[in-house]
Amino acid sequence: MKSFLRLLCVAFGMMIGVAAMAQDAPQGKMRIGLGAVKVLPSLKQSLAANGQLDLVNRASETVEAQMMDALQNTRKFEIVARHDLDELIKEQGLPAGAITDPTDPKSAMAARIKGVEYLVLTTIDDFVDVEQSTASQEMQMAVSRRTLRISAIVRIYNSSTGVLLESMSVPVQIDNNGASRMTPGDAVRNPRAQDDSAYVELVNQLSTRCAQRITDILFPAKIVAVTGDAVTINRGAGTMINRGEVWEVYATGKELRDPDTAEVLGKEEMKMGEIVINDVLPKASRAQIVGENRGIASGQIARQKLQMPQQMPQNTPPPPPAPAR
Repeated sequence: MKSFLRLLCVAFGMMIGVAAMAQDAPQGKMRIGLGAVKVLPSLKQSLAANGQLDLVNRASETVEAQMMDALQNTRKFEIVARHDLDELIKEQGLPAGAITDPTDPKSAMAARIKGVEYLVLTTIDDFVDVEQSTASQEMQMAVSRRTLRISAIVRIYNSSTGVLLESMSVPVQIDNNGASRMTPGDAVRNPRAQDDSAYVELVNQLSTRCAQRITDILFPAKIVAVTGDAVTINRGAGTMINRGEVWEVYATGKELRDPDTAEVLGKEEMKMGEIVINDVLPKASRAQIVGENRGIASGQIARQKLQMPQQMPQNTPPPPPAPAR
């Protein structure tokens, strides 16, 4: 009887433990740490000499906030931001600097954060803001061309091992032209828009592209429903998907490993067909199968098709002259 009661108590305790684990288990969202967006020190030095350090510093702060917002809007992540990461480091007694330099060989615990599956660190490594202005007294016009360029290196670390999962460069460039009227005798004026909309657009694009690349690495777009030629994928508004885009659909096979390092390289992929995006909804998008369908099905991966640059038409000889009459 006592043995039976002991077994009953053990079983009851296991049931309670399982129930508690079920409550604590994540509900499908991935928990990632988003570190501060930094600026490469050498880039800071060169921009300080040009008087543009304030622009790139503002860009780093804005990109950090907008990336967090964009990743949150994907509804796939629980985000631990910079100030929360500092608290986690103190709580676990990690060495100072571990979170900002995961490649530091002195730190055996680099990037290891309890409860955070992946750590994302972003560094702005290029920033250019150049404007050229010309004026024509005869045309009474001043014209300017402003070129803005920014680039960031995004690194994704496995927070349980500190191993670098992916490193990618995300560049953005905007060319903005402006014009203004001149009156006789005016000096060359700067026709740049006062609202600085080109700079704002540059930073917005960088934030969105970084967030999208992170999402594509950790959560590739997938087919969620197929009805006849109609397809639904789990990419909606705010994820850089647009009507009219052509996407390729792939079925995945066995895991691929590097024969030298045994590193997992991904999985075999076989193209199943192509789809065209017809309608972008808040949480998903509708598409239609075009061309050959080799078996597009739910659960398969979808990627936007890379558009090859169009070939320039070859020069053709001029037609022969008409015969004289």
